[in-house]
Amino acid sequence: MKKVDLTFTRETKTLNEIFHHKDALIDFPDLPDRTITFNYQYRDNYIRFQFRTFRNFITRVDITEK
Repeated sequence: MKKVDLTFTRETKTLNEIFHHKDALIDFPDLPDRTITFNYQYRDNYIRFQFRTFRNFITRVDITEK
């Protein structure tokens, strides 16, 4: 599987260009400090993209493949 580097993604508006907004799981939508998660299945793999944010800025990116 090819790797995708999303660590240079800095603003949440970029997520709208990469992912479908209906796939987003947001832990605390009304708070400025939140986590936006996208879960996808690709063939036999499960991929989770987690973006930790503060307001409109992404502070950390975690990608998990199982």
